[in-house]
Amino acid sequence: MLLAFCLAAGMIPVAGAAAASVDPGATLGGSTPPGIAEIDPEIPTPEISLFRARAAAGPEFIRVPVKNNDPARIEGFAVTALPEGGGEADMLSASGEPEVSGEVYSYKLYFSDPPQRDTGFTISVTPVAKAGRAGFDLPKTKTSSYTYRAIESLTIKAGGEAVGDKTVYLQTGGERQTVQLTADKNPTSQSYAAEVLWSSSDPAIASVDPVTGMVTGNTGGTVTITASVYDAPDTVSASCTVTVVPISGIGLNPASKTLFTGGTAAETDFELTATLTGDNGSTELVWENSSPDQVNMTKVSGNVYHLSAFGKQPGSATITVTDKGGFYKATCTVTVVQVQSVSVLPST
Repeated sequence: MLLAFCLAAGMIPVAGAAAASVDPGATLGGSTPPGIAEIDPEIPTPEISLFRARAAAGPEFIRVPVKNNDPARIEGFAVTALPEGGGEADMLSASGEPEVSGEVYSYKLYFSDPPQRDTGFTISVTPVAKAGRAGFDLPKTKTSSYTYRAIESLTIKAGGEAVGDKTVYLQTGGERQTVQLTADKNPTSQSYAAEVLWSSSDPAIASVDPVTGMVTGNTGGTVTITASVYDAPDTVSASCTVTVVPISGIGLNPASKTLFTGGTAAETDFELTATLTGDNGSTELVWENSSPDQVNMTKVSGNVYHLSAFGKQPGSATITVTDKGGFYKATCTVTVVQVQSVSVLPST
């Protein structure tokens, strides 16, 4: 966005400068330098406009666009930014040639060490006369205010999805043992050069590359992965939970079963047990029943469920169990048969 080179009044460019109030034959600052034309009192003081400054990264800098409304006399501009409470040693100065597009000159003021908190700057722009034009009445230095917005927060993502309030699951082996985390710096409308530092609460369970954010699962358990920027006391951080699933497979016993809607307990009920390969006791499982109208499920203990078709409707149900990370699953198909009648035959 462009910032008009005015101190107030909504940052609107100066709408028209007054004529130079100089006597014919006189020049700004004294006598007329040799070879310099006298100032024509009918020529108005040239006008410049400073547009809205903005920050960009890589390395980080403040971009200050300035409009040159009198290129015949103005060669360019000296642009500086002084932070609130700072001295000359803290001043930023434009370096290198500006980017020129028509009448707009864009200057870059680079940070050697970007601020870690919101900081106000006074932007000063002084026109530089073209060679042989130093005697003309150029506009004075103009100033405007700019506030650098530091990083307010971080948003941790995995696969482009925010995971700060969720759990990321890994396994200790196989194709899905790593996950790449990234951290958006907020506000995202501004670019920041500050590097994100990553850390793990327990690298033995899951380690993280401190620079890239790549997480590797090492053994079963749960850790907190933290992303941070800035040194204390201005540190900004965010975290997410990573659970490492230690198993390498899941099975259900039995894998299929036929039940009846009536009869003895052995005919209407059975127990279904999930078996895990490589489990250290920390794996959480998720159970699903596709057809509650056919089979009722009740947890017995641990990874054992009691299933009953007594009084239910005929049909079939699929019982599915998965680890919470969704890496492994197993199913059991239960067929439910309607009991039409029961006949008791005399013993022989």
